[in-house]
Amino acid sequence: MANWVRAFLAEHPEYAALPVVRRARHSIHFLRPDGLIEAHFTGAPMHYLDERGDWQPLDTALREINGEYGAPGVPVRITAQGASRILGGSYSQWTKRIGVFNAVTRSFASLADIPAGRVQDDHLISEGPYWRHELRLTETGLREALILQELPPLYGASDEWLVLETLIHGHSLPKGWLNGEWQANGMRFPLPRAWDAKGDEAPCRRYAWTVAGQLYLYTGVPAAWLAQAAYPVVMDPDYVGHTADGVVAGISTTYSTARSTATSYSTTTIRDAVGQELYSGYYGCYRVFLKFDTSGVPDAATITQVNLRLTCVGDNSATDFDVQIVKQNWSGQDPLSGSNYDTAFDNCLSGTADSSIWRNTSGISVNTPYTSGNLSTTWPSKTGYTYYSLRSSRDKNNNTPSGLEFVRIALAENGTEAYRPVLTVVYSLAG
Repeated sequence: MANWVRAFLAEHPEYAALPVVRRARHSIHFLRPDGLIEAHFTGAPMHYLDERGDWQPLDTALREINGEYGAPGVPVRITAQGASRILGGSYSQWTKRIGVFNAVTRSFASLADIPAGRVQDDHLISEGPYWRHELRLTETGLREALILQELPPLYGASDEWLVLETLIHGHSLPKGWLNGEWQANGMRFPLPRAWDAKGDEAPCRRYAWTVAGQLYLYTGVPAAWLAQAAYPVVMDPDYVGHTADGVVAGISTTYSTARSTATSYSTTTIRDAVGQELYSGYYGCYRVFLKFDTSGVPDAATITQVNLRLTCVGDNSATDFDVQIVKQNWSGQDPLSGSNYDTAFDNCLSGTADSSIWRNTSGISVNTPYTSGNLSTTWPSKTGYTYYSLRSSRDKNNNTPSGLEFVRIALAENGTEAYRPVLTVVYSLAG
Protein backbone atom coordinates (compact mmCIF):
# COMPACT_ATOMS: atom_id res chain seq x y z
CA MET A 1 0.00 0.00 0.00
CA ALA A 2 0.99 3.64 -0.45
CA ASN A 3 -1.44 4.99 2.17
CA TRP A 4 -0.35 4.88 5.83
CA VAL A 5 -3.84 5.43 7.29
CA ARG A 6 -5.36 2.67 5.15
CA ALA A 7 -2.48 0.31 6.00
CA PHE A 8 -2.82 1.07 9.73
CA LEU A 9 -6.58 0.42 9.79
CA ALA A 10 -6.10 -2.79 7.81
CA GLU A 11 -3.53 -3.95 10.35
CA HIS A 12 -5.60 -2.77 13.33
CA PRO A 13 -9.29 -3.12 12.38
CA GLU A 14 -10.31 -2.42 15.97
CA TYR A 15 -9.62 1.27 15.37
CA ALA A 16 -11.93 1.47 12.36
CA ALA A 17 -14.98 1.59 14.62
CA LEU A 18 -13.59 4.36 16.84
CA PRO A 19 -14.41 8.03 16.25
CA VAL A 20 -11.56 10.10 14.81
CA VAL A 21 -11.46 13.26 16.90
CA ARG A 22 -8.43 14.93 15.35
CA ARG A 23 -6.21 14.72 12.27
CA ALA A 24 -2.97 16.49 11.51
CA ARG A 25 -0.25 16.14 8.89
CA HIS A 26 1.63 13.56 10.96
CA SER A 27 -1.03 12.12 13.29
CA ILE A 28 -4.47 10.62 13.77
CA HIS A 29 -6.35 10.68 17.11
CA PHE A 30 -9.02 8.15 18.14
CA LEU A 31 -11.55 8.41 20.98
CA ARG A 32 -11.46 5.16 22.97
CA PRO A 33 -14.45 3.67 24.82
CA ASP A 34 -12.77 4.54 28.16
CA GLY A 35 -12.90 8.25 27.26
CA LEU A 36 -9.16 8.57 26.62
CA ILE A 37 -7.78 9.77 23.29
CA GLU A 38 -5.12 7.64 21.60
CA ALA A 39 -2.94 9.46 19.07
CA HIS A 40 -0.53 7.83 16.62
CA PHE A 41 2.36 9.89 15.20
CA THR A 42 4.60 9.07 12.23
CA GLY A 43 7.73 10.78 10.94
CA ALA A 44 6.55 10.87 7.33
CA PRO A 45 3.25 12.70 6.69
CA MET A 46 0.05 10.67 6.74
CA HIS A 47 -2.42 13.45 5.77
CA TYR A 48 -2.56 16.42 3.40
CA LEU A 49 -4.86 19.46 3.24
CA ASP A 50 -7.27 19.36 0.30
CA GLU A 51 -8.60 22.40 -1.55
CA ARG A 52 -11.33 22.85 1.11
CA GLY A 53 -8.81 22.88 3.94
CA ASP A 54 -9.74 19.41 5.21
CA TRP A 55 -7.19 16.76 6.19
CA GLN A 56 -7.27 13.74 3.87
CA PRO A 57 -5.25 10.50 4.04
CA LEU A 58 -2.15 10.89 1.90
CA ASP A 59 -1.92 8.20 -0.77
CA THR A 60 1.27 8.16 -2.85
CA ALA A 61 0.01 5.67 -5.45
CA LEU A 62 0.82 7.17 -8.86
CA ARG A 63 -2.13 8.53 -10.77
CA GLU A 64 -2.28 10.50 -14.01
CA ILE A 65 -2.48 14.27 -13.44
CA ASN A 66 -2.46 16.46 -16.58
CA GLY A 67 -0.31 14.04 -18.55
CA GLU A 68 2.12 13.28 -15.72
CA TYR A 69 2.08 10.99 -12.71
CA GLY A 70 1.77 12.23 -9.15
CA ALA A 71 -0.40 12.27 -6.05
CA PRO A 72 -2.38 14.96 -4.20
CA GLY A 73 -0.33 16.45 -1.40
CA VAL A 74 3.07 15.59 -2.92
CA PRO A 75 4.84 18.42 -4.83
CA VAL A 76 6.54 16.10 -7.35
CA ARG A 77 5.48 15.04 -10.84
CA ILE A 78 6.95 12.21 -12.95
CA THR A 79 6.64 11.46 -16.67
CA ALA A 80 6.31 7.95 -18.07
CA GLN A 81 9.86 8.32 -19.42
CA GLY A 82 11.17 8.90 -15.89
CA ALA A 83 11.74 12.67 -15.82
CA SER A 84 10.70 14.33 -12.56
CA ARG A 85 10.07 17.92 -11.58
CA ILE A 86 9.27 19.85 -8.40
CA LEU A 87 6.05 21.86 -8.46
CA GLY A 88 6.41 25.61 -8.04
CA GLY A 89 10.03 25.65 -9.17
CA SER A 90 12.30 25.30 -12.17
CA TYR A 91 14.19 22.17 -11.08
CA SER A 92 13.84 18.91 -13.01
CA GLN A 93 15.94 15.79 -13.52
CA TRP A 94 15.89 12.78 -15.80
CA THR A 95 18.01 9.66 -15.35
CA LYS A 96 18.38 8.36 -18.90
CA ARG A 97 21.25 5.85 -18.99
CA ILE A 98 23.32 3.38 -17.01
CA GLY A 99 26.99 3.32 -17.90
CA VAL A 100 30.64 3.52 -17.01
CA PHE A 101 32.18 6.85 -16.06
CA ASN A 102 35.88 7.64 -15.84
CA ALA A 103 36.46 10.71 -13.67
CA VAL A 104 40.05 11.07 -14.87
CA THR A 105 39.22 11.33 -18.57
CA ARG A 106 35.66 12.62 -17.88
CA SER A 107 34.30 10.10 -20.34
CA PHE A 108 31.04 8.18 -20.18
CA ALA A 109 30.27 4.91 -21.99
CA SER A 110 26.65 3.80 -22.02
CA LEU A 111 25.73 0.25 -21.03
CA ALA A 112 21.95 0.64 -21.24
CA ASP A 113 19.26 3.21 -22.01
CA ILE A 114 16.50 3.34 -19.38
CA PRO A 115 13.19 2.96 -21.23
CA ALA A 116 9.77 4.31 -20.28
CA GLY A 117 8.55 2.65 -17.11
CA ARG A 118 5.43 0.85 -15.96
CA VAL A 119 3.39 2.06 -13.00
CA GLN A 120 3.11 -0.25 -10.02
CA ASP A 121 1.37 1.43 -7.07
CA ASP A 122 3.77 4.25 -6.03
CA HIS A 123 6.61 3.02 -8.30
CA LEU A 124 7.64 3.69 -11.90
CA ILE A 125 9.70 0.64 -12.87
CA SER A 126 12.06 -0.01 -15.81
CA GLU A 127 14.01 -3.24 -16.20
CA GLY A 128 16.91 -4.67 -18.18
CA PRO A 129 18.78 -7.99 -18.35
CA TYR A 130 20.74 -7.48 -15.09
CA TRP A 131 19.24 -4.31 -13.62
CA ARG A 132 16.03 -2.73 -12.37
CA HIS A 133 15.47 1.04 -12.12
CA GLU A 134 12.79 2.37 -9.78
CA LEU A 135 11.32 5.79 -9.05
CA ARG A 136 9.12 5.80 -5.95
CA LEU A 137 6.94 8.75 -5.02
CA THR A 138 7.09 9.39 -1.28
CA GLU A 139 5.18 11.65 1.08
CA THR A 140 8.09 14.10 1.06
CA GLY A 141 9.76 13.72 -2.33
CA LEU A 142 11.18 11.08 -4.65
CA ARG A 143 13.33 7.99 -4.14
CA GLU A 144 15.40 6.59 -6.96
CA ALA A 145 17.01 3.16 -6.88
CA LEU A 146 19.10 1.06 -9.24
CA ILE A 147 19.11 -2.63 -8.29
CA LEU A 148 21.89 -4.68 -9.90
CA GLN A 149 21.13 -8.41 -9.94
CA GLU A 150 24.63 -9.39 -11.07
CA LEU A 151 27.99 -7.85 -11.93
CA PRO A 152 27.57 -5.54 -14.95
CA PRO A 153 29.82 -5.90 -18.04
CA LEU A 154 32.52 -3.43 -17.01
CA TYR A 155 35.68 -2.57 -18.89
CA GLY A 156 38.27 -3.32 -16.22
CA ALA A 157 40.00 0.07 -15.84
CA SER A 158 40.98 1.07 -12.30
CA ASP A 159 39.24 4.45 -12.59
CA GLU A 160 35.87 3.04 -13.67
CA TRP A 161 32.64 3.85 -11.86
CA LEU A 162 29.28 2.21 -12.59
CA VAL A 163 26.89 5.18 -12.70
CA LEU A 164 23.45 6.53 -13.39
CA GLU A 165 23.60 9.44 -15.85
CA THR A 166 21.09 12.14 -14.86
CA LEU A 167 20.29 15.27 -16.88
CA ILE A 168 19.68 18.31 -14.62
CA HIS A 169 17.66 21.43 -15.52
CA GLY A 170 17.00 24.56 -13.48
CA HIS A 171 20.01 24.28 -11.18
CA SER A 172 23.76 24.77 -11.29
CA LEU A 173 26.42 22.66 -9.58
CA PRO A 174 30.21 23.02 -9.40
CA LYS A 175 32.04 20.70 -11.76
CA GLY A 176 33.77 17.71 -10.24
CA TRP A 177 33.07 15.47 -7.27
CA LEU A 178 30.25 16.68 -5.01
CA ASN A 179 31.18 16.04 -1.39
CA GLY A 180 28.05 17.28 0.35
CA GLU A 181 24.31 17.64 -0.01
CA TRP A 182 22.61 20.49 -1.85
CA GLN A 183 19.16 22.07 -2.11
CA ALA A 184 16.83 23.18 -4.89
CA ASN A 185 13.22 24.39 -4.87
CA GLY A 186 12.71 23.46 -1.22
CA MET A 187 14.07 19.93 -1.62
CA ARG A 188 17.23 18.49 -0.05
CA PHE A 189 19.51 16.28 -2.14
CA PRO A 190 21.49 14.31 0.47
CA LEU A 191 24.50 12.13 -0.11
CA PRO A 192 23.67 8.98 -2.13
CA ARG A 193 24.15 5.53 -0.65
CA ALA A 194 24.79 2.03 -1.98
CA TRP A 195 24.97 -1.38 -0.32
CA ASP A 196 25.16 -5.04 -1.23
CA ALA A 197 23.21 -8.11 -0.12
CA LYS A 198 25.33 -8.41 3.04
CA GLY A 199 24.62 -4.80 3.97
CA ASP A 200 28.17 -3.68 3.21
CA GLU A 201 28.24 -0.01 2.19
CA ALA A 202 29.95 1.21 -0.97
CA PRO A 203 31.75 4.55 -1.43
CA CYS A 204 28.84 5.98 -3.44
CA ARG A 205 29.57 9.44 -4.92
CA ARG A 206 28.34 12.02 -7.43
CA TYR A 207 30.24 13.80 -10.19
CA ALA A 208 28.88 16.90 -11.95
CA TRP A 209 29.97 17.64 -15.50
CA THR A 210 28.75 19.71 -18.44
CA VAL A 211 28.37 18.13 -21.87
CA ALA A 212 27.37 20.34 -24.84
CA GLY A 213 26.07 22.98 -22.43
CA GLN A 214 23.94 20.48 -20.47
CA LEU A 215 24.54 19.66 -16.81
CA TYR A 216 24.83 15.94 -16.06
CA LEU A 217 25.15 14.19 -12.73
CA TYR A 218 26.97 10.84 -12.59
CA THR A 219 26.04 8.89 -9.46
CA GLY A 220 27.67 5.55 -8.79
CA VAL A 221 30.14 3.22 -7.15
CA PRO A 222 33.66 2.02 -8.06
CA ALA A 223 33.81 -0.95 -10.40
CA ALA A 224 36.41 -2.51 -8.09
CA TRP A 225 33.88 -2.54 -5.24
CA LEU A 226 31.22 -4.13 -7.45
CA ALA A 227 33.63 -6.93 -8.36
CA GLN A 228 33.78 -7.95 -4.69
CA ALA A 229 30.13 -7.28 -3.74
CA ALA A 230 27.37 -9.74 -2.89
CA TYR A 231 24.39 -9.35 -5.21
CA PRO A 232 21.89 -7.80 -5.49
CA VAL A 233 23.45 -4.36 -5.07
CA VAL A 234 21.31 -1.25 -4.49
CA MET A 235 22.23 2.36 -5.37
CA ASP A 236 19.92 4.92 -3.76
CA PRO A 237 20.09 8.65 -4.71
CA ASP A 238 17.06 10.63 -3.48
CA TYR A 239 15.59 14.05 -2.77
CA VAL A 240 13.22 15.01 0.04
CA GLY A 241 11.33 18.04 1.31
CA HIS A 242 12.15 17.32 4.93
CA THR A 243 13.58 14.53 7.03
CA ALA A 244 12.15 12.85 10.11
CA ASP A 245 15.03 10.69 11.20
CA GLY A 246 18.57 9.66 10.46
CA VAL A 247 21.53 7.56 11.47
CA VAL A 248 25.07 8.52 12.47
CA ALA A 249 27.97 6.07 12.42
CA GLY A 250 31.45 6.06 13.88
CA ILE A 251 33.94 3.72 12.17
CA SER A 252 37.59 3.22 13.08
CA THR A 253 40.26 0.58 13.61
CA THR A 254 40.20 1.66 17.29
CA TYR A 255 37.03 1.00 19.29
CA SER A 256 37.34 4.08 21.49
CA THR A 257 37.63 6.28 18.40
CA ALA A 258 34.64 4.65 16.68
CA ARG A 259 32.58 5.18 19.84
CA SER A 260 33.52 8.84 20.29
CA THR A 261 33.98 10.19 16.75
CA ALA A 262 31.29 10.18 14.08
CA THR A 263 32.45 9.53 10.52
CA SER A 264 29.22 9.50 8.44
CA TYR A 265 25.51 10.19 8.54
CA SER A 266 22.36 9.69 6.46
CA THR A 267 18.91 11.31 6.59
CA THR A 268 16.96 9.52 3.84
CA THR A 269 17.70 5.85 4.36
CA ILE A 270 14.74 3.48 4.50
CA ARG A 271 16.37 1.33 7.19
CA ASP A 272 19.54 1.51 9.19
CA ALA A 273 21.55 0.00 12.00
CA VAL A 274 21.55 0.53 15.74
CA GLY A 275 24.29 -1.26 17.67
CA GLN A 276 27.96 -1.93 17.00
CA GLU A 277 30.30 -4.38 15.29
CA LEU A 278 33.82 -5.54 14.55
CA TYR A 279 34.14 -6.37 10.86
CA SER A 280 37.29 -6.78 8.73
CA GLY A 281 39.42 -5.05 11.35
CA TYR A 282 37.09 -2.03 11.71
CA TYR A 283 34.87 -1.14 14.65
CA GLY A 284 31.50 0.45 13.93
CA CYS A 285 29.07 2.20 16.31
CA TYR A 286 25.61 3.07 14.96
CA ARG A 287 23.03 5.37 16.58
CA VAL A 288 19.58 6.23 15.18
CA PHE A 289 17.72 9.53 15.56
CA LEU A 290 13.91 9.88 15.50
CA LYS A 291 11.49 12.81 15.63
CA PHE A 292 7.71 13.13 15.69
CA ASP A 293 5.51 16.20 15.24
CA THR A 294 3.45 15.91 18.46
CA SER A 295 2.06 19.45 18.35
CA GLY A 296 -1.34 17.86 17.65
CA VAL A 297 -1.66 17.00 21.35
CA PRO A 298 -3.73 19.87 22.87
CA ASP A 299 -2.00 22.08 25.43
CA ALA A 300 -4.68 21.24 28.01
CA ALA A 301 -4.23 17.48 27.59
CA THR A 302 -2.92 15.24 30.36
CA ILE A 303 -0.66 12.58 28.84
CA THR A 304 -1.18 9.20 30.53
CA GLN A 305 0.85 6.77 28.39
CA VAL A 306 3.58 6.86 25.73
CA ASN A 307 4.95 3.96 23.66
CA LEU A 308 7.29 3.63 20.67
CA ARG A 309 6.72 0.98 18.00
CA LEU A 310 9.64 -0.07 15.78
CA THR A 311 10.26 -2.86 13.27
CA CYS A 312 13.47 -4.83 12.90
CA VAL A 313 14.12 -5.51 9.21
CA GLY A 314 17.55 -7.11 9.66
CA ASP A 315 19.03 -9.04 12.59
CA ASN A 316 22.83 -9.10 12.87
CA SER A 317 22.92 -9.47 16.66
CA ALA A 318 25.17 -12.48 17.21
CA THR A 319 25.71 -10.82 20.59
CA ASP A 320 22.39 -9.64 22.06
CA PHE A 321 21.81 -6.21 23.59
CA ASP A 322 19.06 -3.84 24.75
CA VAL A 323 17.94 -1.19 22.27
CA GLN A 324 17.76 1.85 24.54
CA ILE A 325 15.44 4.79 23.85
CA VAL A 326 17.29 7.99 24.74
CA LYS A 327 15.54 11.22 25.71
CA GLN A 328 17.78 13.31 23.49
CA ASN A 329 16.54 16.65 22.24
CA TRP A 330 18.62 16.85 19.07
CA SER A 331 16.64 19.80 17.67
CA GLY A 332 19.89 21.77 17.59
CA GLN A 333 21.19 19.26 15.02
CA ASP A 334 17.96 18.97 13.02
CA PRO A 335 18.43 18.33 10.18
CA LEU A 336 21.55 16.25 10.58
CA SER A 337 24.31 17.70 8.43
CA GLY A 338 28.04 17.61 7.87
CA SER A 339 28.56 20.36 10.45
CA ASN A 340 26.58 18.89 13.35
CA TYR A 341 26.31 15.11 13.12
CA ASP A 342 29.25 14.49 15.45
CA THR A 343 27.50 16.51 18.19
CA ALA A 344 24.32 14.47 17.80
CA PHE A 345 26.38 11.26 17.90
CA ASP A 346 28.14 12.25 21.16
CA ASN A 347 24.95 13.47 22.84
CA CYS A 348 23.20 10.19 22.10
CA LEU A 349 25.86 8.31 24.01
CA SER A 350 25.77 10.68 26.99
CA GLY A 351 21.98 11.20 26.98
CA THR A 352 19.53 9.84 29.56
CA ALA A 353 17.76 6.61 28.65
CA ASP A 354 13.98 6.59 28.98
CA SER A 355 12.24 4.52 31.64
CA SER A 356 11.79 1.55 29.25
CA ILE A 357 13.83 0.02 26.46
CA TRP A 358 12.41 -0.85 23.05
CA ARG A 359 13.38 -4.51 23.51
CA ASN A 360 16.31 -6.90 23.80
CA THR A 361 17.48 -8.43 20.52
CA SER A 362 17.32 -11.99 21.88
CA GLY A 363 14.63 -13.91 19.98
CA ILE A 364 13.77 -10.94 17.77
CA SER A 365 11.86 -11.69 14.54
CA VAL A 366 12.53 -9.82 11.32
CA ASN A 367 9.71 -7.75 9.76
CA THR A 368 7.67 -7.88 12.97
CA PRO A 369 6.68 -4.63 14.75
CA TYR A 370 7.41 -4.52 18.49
CA THR A 371 6.18 -1.92 20.97
CA SER A 372 8.27 -0.57 23.82
CA GLY A 373 7.26 -0.52 27.45
CA ASN A 374 5.70 2.65 28.84
CA LEU A 375 7.90 5.70 28.34
CA SER A 376 8.07 9.00 30.21
CA THR A 377 4.81 10.96 29.92
CA THR A 378 6.59 14.27 30.52
CA TRP A 379 8.99 14.02 27.56
CA PRO A 380 6.61 14.48 24.56
CA SER A 381 6.19 18.07 23.41
CA LYS A 382 2.71 19.56 22.95
CA THR A 383 3.99 22.53 20.95
CA GLY A 384 6.42 21.04 18.42
CA TYR A 385 8.58 18.00 17.77
CA THR A 386 9.41 15.20 20.19
CA TYR A 387 12.94 13.89 19.72
CA TYR A 388 14.42 10.51 20.63
CA SER A 389 17.53 8.56 19.72
CA LEU A 390 18.39 4.85 19.85
CA ARG A 391 21.60 3.22 21.06
CA SER A 392 22.87 -0.19 22.10
CA SER A 393 23.23 -0.94 25.81
CA ARG A 394 26.63 -2.46 25.03
CA ASP A 395 27.65 0.74 23.23
CA LYS A 396 26.58 2.71 26.31
CA ASN A 397 28.45 0.34 28.64
CA ASN A 398 31.67 0.53 26.59
CA ASN A 399 31.63 -3.21 25.77
CA THR A 400 34.06 -3.81 22.91
CA PRO A 401 32.39 -5.89 20.15
CA SER A 402 34.05 -9.04 18.88
CA GLY A 403 31.74 -9.51 15.88
CA LEU A 404 28.32 -8.37 14.67
CA GLU A 405 25.92 -6.96 17.25
CA PHE A 406 23.44 -4.68 15.52
CA VAL A 407 19.90 -4.74 14.13
CA ARG A 408 18.48 -2.74 11.25
CA ILE A 409 15.41 -0.63 12.04
CA ALA A 410 12.87 0.49 9.44
CA LEU A 411 12.71 4.29 9.29
CA ALA A 412 10.16 6.89 8.21
CA GLU A 413 10.93 6.61 4.47
CA ASN A 414 10.45 2.84 4.41
CA GLY A 415 8.25 1.70 1.53
CA THR A 416 6.30 -0.68 3.77
CA GLU A 417 4.09 1.69 5.74
CA ALA A 418 3.43 -0.80 8.56
CA TYR A 419 7.17 -0.97 9.33
CA ARG A 420 7.66 2.75 9.98
CA PRO A 421 8.28 4.08 13.52
CA VAL A 422 5.11 5.09 15.35
CA LEU A 423 4.89 7.05 18.59
CA THR A 424 1.62 6.41 20.44
CA VAL A 425 0.47 9.01 22.95
CA VAL A 426 -2.62 8.44 25.12
CA TYR A 427 -4.11 11.53 26.76
CA SER A 428 -7.22 12.87 28.46
CA LEU A 429 -9.02 16.21 28.22
CA ALA A 430 -11.03 17.77 31.00
CA GLY A 431 -14.74 17.53 30.27
